[in-house]
Amino acid sequence: MNDLEWHTVFPEDAILDSMNEQVKFQVENPGPGEHTLLLRARDFVGNIGSASVNIEGE
Repeated sequence: MNDLEWHTVFPEDAILDSMNEQVKFQVENPGPGEHTLLLRARDFVGNIGSASVNIEGE
């Protein structure tokens, strides 16, 4: 992607109604080398959590 834009994803059951939710999404191959995937979550009162993970492109 390397577009620095946020992409919205939703939980598998389509409802954010519990403390733990399963969310699946697919990332396109970003190309050769190491890339950083940034994840951000926000709840209904505005609390935000974030994480990052390094992925290796082919």
